Amino acid sequence: MGTYRVGYLVGSLARNSINRKLSRALARLAPSGLRLTEVPFADLPHYSYDHDAAGPPAAAIAYIQFEKDLIIDEGEVTNADTAMADTRP
Repeated sequence: MGTYRVGYLVGSLARNSINRKLSRALARLAPSGLRLTEVPFADLPHYSYDHDAAGPPAAAIAYIQFEKDLIIDEGEVTNADTAMADTRP
């Protein structure tokens, strides 16, 4: 059996957030076949349709790639792929 890589979100941007501390502690306690990774979102801009014509900002492209790397890490395609797929025309 391979290693599963699972992304998690921490709802606070504070470095010393109790939720971040708990999440990191859980990641350290995870079994050997499970690798937990925090999904960074601090650099993502707020969405505004005013910026759609210019395409997604670099931070959004990097986030999408990070998500794709998490989802396809083991070469599996899941239903989550459609949720994080690049939806540009």
